[in-house]
Amino acid sequence: MLQKIRIVNRVLDSAVPIRNPIKILKPCVGGNESAAMPTACALEMNHAMFLIHDDLPSMDNDDLRRGKPSSHVVYGENVAVLARTALLAPSFEHIAAAKLGAPPGRIVRVVV
Repeated sequence: MLQKIRIVNRVLDSAVPIRNPIKILKPCVGGNESAAMPTACALEMNHAMFLIHDDLPSMDNDDLRRGKPSSHVVYGENVAVLARTALLAPSFEHIAAAKLGAPPGRIVRVVV
């Protein structure tokens, strides 16, 4: 469990600055940056999940991600798979809990 927590923290710490998803989402919530933040964080979690998945030996088998050893290289393939999965539910929890002030359909169109 501790390894799974470490890998999730590691991939999120190395994520692209959150300002990029915020730029995309702000227009959906009337330009309110704080309203866009939960969904922007959720998008970053999903992006990190897909990067872990992409680097796995069964996919691209990349040993490096952003110049550092990939998650499966550092923690092993089994832990990387568990960490990837662990990022999915919290990302949707962020979106579901957000008070976006925009119709859900509009947010879904942007996210998907």
